[in-house]
Amino acid sequence: MPNTFRNNKSKNRFELEIDDHLAFVDYEELSPGSIALLHTEVPKELAGRGVGSILAKAVLENVRTHGIKV
Repeated sequence: MPNTFRNNKSKNRFELEIDDHLAFVDYEELSPGSIALLHTEVPKELAGRGVGSILAKAVLENVRTHGIKV
């Protein structure tokens, strides 16, 4: 199964699903087009695989693509 990255707007977090485990970055919308990144969590099952770096890169690419300020 390929990795799945999404912006879960209902939970205010970016999610990366790998091997049935979910890593995520919580955020708060400060104003339209502006967010604050609050918390990152990577399950222990994904530790040591560079998942945090992959997630951070995906988040930054996503906000850049959508013109969101961080």
